[in-house]
Amino acid sequence: MPTEVKRGVDELLPSGWADGLANEIRTGWLNAAQRSLGLVGDQLDEPPIVDLDGPDSPLRRVIDAQTAARIKAIETETTRRVAGYVAQATQEGMSVQQLAKLIEADKSGAFGKARATVIARTEINTAYNLSSVEGYRASGRVDEVCVFDGDDCGWTSHDDPDKADGTIRTLDDAEEYPLSHPNCVRSFAPRSRL
Repeated sequence: MPTEVKRGVDELLPSGWADGLANEIRTGWLNAAQRSLGLVGDQLDEPPIVDLDGPDSPLRRVIDAQTAARIKAIETETTRRVAGYVAQATQEGMSVQQLAKLIEADKSGAFGKARATVIARTEINTAYNLSSVEGYRASGRVDEVCVFDGDDCGWTSHDDPDKADGTIRTLDDAEEYPLSHPNCVRSFAPRSRL
């Protein structure tokens, strides 16, 4: 998977989504462990003494390790599937709306319409902007681009005080920041050498 796509997808997933999911999985495992230990106690006619809260608890370490492994697998799979949708959309020339519908229909059910639209818009715009920069570079006639962006949009992030709209940037700068944030409307036009 191209680094730009993976980085873009990682940035688009809701902030802290994996942490929230990790807490849910960990809580589920701890609840299951307590129930299981209760059943073991019933089978043995005395409850086992197992510490689930202490950091040195062997069972807690196993639960934490399993939670981390499962979250990593979920993150990897989600990123892989979304990157696949983006690749399909760019190969087939899909619109932002078509890609958004593809993402929204993901079997995980993790992407509502709004989130799918943000992902689609961001990925399509990133692909277009990076392709434009590479095309300008390959022409040998362009060293800089004119930036078109939202009035309040910063260069490296939405809140960056270095505002992007109407500025002139090098091709390297444009390649590094094809967008400044998810849902960004940034685009470039060539500034030809005279």
